[in-house]
Amino acid sequence: MEAQKSITIENTDDLETISSRIKSEGITKLIIGNTMQSLPIFEGLKSINSLEILSDQINSIPRDAFANNQNIQTVILSQGVTEISENAFSNSSISQINLDHINYINRNAFCNCINLESVNLQSIQSLDDACFSNTSLIEVNLPKNFKSLPYYAFYNCVKLTSFVSDCSSFGDYAFGYCTSLKTFEYDYRSNYYMPSSTLLSVPLEEIIANSRILHSSSIQQLPLKRLILYSYEDYDFSRSPLDGSRLFPDLQTIEYTSDSNYIYLNDFNFSEIIIPDDLTAKLYIHIAGFPNLKKLPSNIGNILYVGDLPEIETVDLSMCTKIGRNSFFNCPKLKTIIGWGDHEMFVEQSCFELCPLIDINIWNDNLKFPEISTFSDKHSPLEHTSITELTINAARIPKFTACKYLRKVTFLEDSKIEGINSHAFYKCESLTEVTLCSSIKVINDYAFSQTNLTYINLEKVDSIGMKTFYKSKIKELIINSNIYERRDEFWRPIDDIYLVYDGFIYCHVPYCEKVTITQKVTKFNPSYYNNPNLKEFVIVNNDNFVSIDKVIYTSNRETLYAYPAGLEAKEFTIPDYVKFINYYAFAFTNNLEKIIVDSNVKLTPGMFSYCTSVKTIVINNKTNIFPDGCFAFCTNLTSIKLPDNVIINTLGSHCFHGCASFQRLDFNNQLRIVNESCFEECNSLVDVDLSQLLIIPPLCFKKCGQSRIDLHLGDNLKLISMEAFMCSKIVEFNCPPNLKIIDDYAFANCTSLTSFIFNDKIMKICDCTFENVGLSEILIPNSLRHINRTSFKNSYNINFKFSEGGHPVYYIENNCFMNKTGGLMFFLSEKGSLYEILETVKAISADTLINSKYYRIVVNSDKSDGRFLKIDRLFNLCITTASYAPGTKEDCSMDISDVNNVDRYAKEGEYEPTYKLDNRLYLGPTFLHIYEQITDATTYENVNQSLPFLEVNGFNSTIHIVLLAFVSILSVIIIILSVIALKFIHE
Repeated sequence: MEAQKSITIENTDDLETISSRIKSEGITKLIIGNTMQSLPIFEGLKSINSLEILSDQINSIPRDAFANNQNIQTVILSQGVTEISENAFSNSSISQINLDHINYINRNAFCNCINLESVNLQSIQSLDDACFSNTSLIEVNLPKNFKSLPYYAFYNCVKLTSFVSDCSSFGDYAFGYCTSLKTFEYDYRSNYYMPSSTLLSVPLEEIIANSRILHSSSIQQLPLKRLILYSYEDYDFSRSPLDGSRLFPDLQTIEYTSDSNYIYLNDFNFSEIIIPDDLTAKLYIHIAGFPNLKKLPSNIGNILYVGDLPEIETVDLSMCTKIGRNSFFNCPKLKTIIGWGDHEMFVEQSCFELCPLIDINIWNDNLKFPEISTFSDKHSPLEHTSITELTINAARIPKFTACKYLRKVTFLEDSKIEGINSHAFYKCESLTEVTLCSSIKVINDYAFSQTNLTYINLEKVDSIGMKTFYKSKIKELIINSNIYERRDEFWRPIDDIYLVYDGFIYCHVPYCEKVTITQKVTKFNPSYYNNPNLKEFVIVNNDNFVSIDKVIYTSNRETLYAYPAGLEAKEFTIPDYVKFINYYAFAFTNNLEKIIVDSNVKLTPGMFSYCTSVKTIVINNKTNIFPDGCFAFCTNLTSIKLPDNVIINTLGSHCFHGCASFQRLDFNNQLRIVNESCFEECNSLVDVDLSQLLIIPPLCFKKCGQSRIDLHLGDNLKLISMEAFMCSKIVEFNCPPNLKIIDDYAFANCTSLTSFIFNDKIMKICDCTFENVGLSEILIPNSLRHINRTSFKNSYNINFKFSEGGHPVYYIENNCFMNKTGGLMFFLSEKGSLYEILETVKAISADTLINSKYYRIVVNSDKSDGRFLKIDRLFNLCITTASYAPGTKEDCSMDISDVNNVDRYAKEGEYEPTYKLDNRLYLGPTFLHIYEQITDATTYENVNQSLPFLEVNGFNSTIHIVLLAFVSILSVIIIILSVIALKFIHE
């Protein structure tokens, strides 16, 4: 090879001569001598293809020094050069340059140097934007202390195959369109963000990345086949997991670094997640939607969520301390759970659902679960799972509701559990065997409801819910101690009997055929166990009870304690040695139609209650009282026979409550006292003599089903108490002559009531007395001077009439029921949507407005009254004055709302709410919609318009007007006098 011709520059005295020599002599190499302090910029530089700098005094290549130079090829820099300035070699033909000692490379320094294939950047400290963009670099290795790569640094380096660095920060398009890049190494542990364009159109098939940036499109756009993840500590788990099927459709393998501690993945198709053998940290995992995944990691510490894994058969929870809500949902092949119950583990709600092969069979104190409160959901860890057997050794257990394959439950003796919560085994429809331990004292409602249990030994249970075995198949019970029936929702404090509040009667163990009473039982409630299938109570080694012909008595035979409801006898005579009948003794009998009571028997509360089959009861006792609940819910009872010389004058509360077949009192009676709910729900009752009563008690005839009941009401009656006839079917009622007061809700919801006649002494009707009744007309006598604002609530079809000459207190005006002080009490028939209150109204209450069905009530007034009624949360009130211009927000005719809008109607199909609108709304070519309401934040002090409540307010307003007029006239006089005075001075 022919040696290059060179020239050395030691000074800058004659650069023009040097330029001429370079061109004329064909010099291709320029040497910068040791005496030079900077690189000279002159014309000759454009003609050389080689530059060597010997001077250590030169520390940088100047800006634009070789920009657009198509001759320069090789540059040898001295050790003194540490910086390449902006555009120094941009768009040049340079192919070789030693950069191993360079610290700083500025913007566009080698941009578009398409012949540059290799650089050594071992000393680099800073790279600026686009420094090597569009070059032919093949490999780039950056020192370990280099952390940040700028914008467009290696943009469009199409031959770049490898980038090795310790960078943790990357600018936009740093490797954009590097279409040959295969190796990309960086500080992934410290990299928390990568712009979407950093790796734009880069065909990387393998990368190691921090899990924090997986949601960035910079990673998602790569055609990855192998992904190595670093994931550790404080990742924000509130973010959604990585959705593989959508974001990484070509991915074949995911691996985790040995220092990772969580996996958070969704929807991938590969069969394995590769975990290093040297991984020692406990993993947090969220893995879901892997149709081909065969195995989960073994060192799981916390399961956030695992689900939809159809191929998983075994999971190792030996290190796990928490299983998150709904975990292992829909894992149809999952069977073996390693480590279950071996160590302390917190299990959240609804785990292992749709896992038909699951082999979980223990629950112990190592397993913890969330507290259930009023404000939390009611789900438990293993509800709705496919467990088949369960051995319990825990002081506290969750619910196992709807485990429909659960067949057997065993409570171990050392479990120390004291109670079984409500719904514990509710709807476990295959459950046939339960063994209780002696520590269990309480079983709550629905604990074994809707199971297939036929037998249970209650061991030492002393408290049991009314619905513990509701709709279960229990056929045999063994009672070992006194059991208190937990029946709070039925309890009536007025007596010792319980009554269902909704009229629904049921047997608590309807299939039970045998109840065994063991040695320590001293009392029990027959109604809990009695049912039409019960044939016997078996007494075993118990000195407190005796069985005679299968009927249970106390040991002294003085109390008939329980009559098995399934006995086939049609008639039963109570023996003469019996003095008392236990309440509910005859509950739920099936065949017994007649009971004969001996004269020695004392009548007691609830003695025949719930005797559902009996039709006739013969009582030979001399008594004048039927006690509380005596015949309650004897649903087929039609007749009570008493001796001719016996007269009943007192009926206790609930005495005939629910006697649906009872028509009349067919025994001698002169009733002076009748107590609460005495005939409630007596649907067949048509006659009862109440001629001597002073008061009809509360709820006495509530929900009675006959349209007419002959009550024989007499002159003594002064009061009809609250809810006395509520919800009954009566069609007419005439007030006896001395009735003075009808209490709250007395005839409420009597929708069939079409005729009601007051007497001329009635004084008061109360809250909701005639709410929602069927009356179309009623005469208000002059004596009735106390009518409550809600007395006729929701009864909109009544035509109110008054005596000739009018009522002293009340009158009707413009669809309003008024009192003569100007108070609006309530609206009559409410038709339309908007109502404008008359100027004559002087007062109106919040209750009146709240109970109105109008969707908007307009109050017109020019009065300013600071004492306007404070009415909070009243949405249908609108206040306006004539001083406001139409169309403004104070103009109530512009207000539209769907609150109680009776004109709202629906069209067929899917439409927005439709309304009939008043023509007054269309005041112009445009329609203005305004919504106003008085809120909690609006007090009467802020309201500047109101009704003139009192006449004195109107008087005060008149004074104000007079004073204003006087001031105006006085002002005019002063102005006139001032003009005259000025004229006089001028003259």
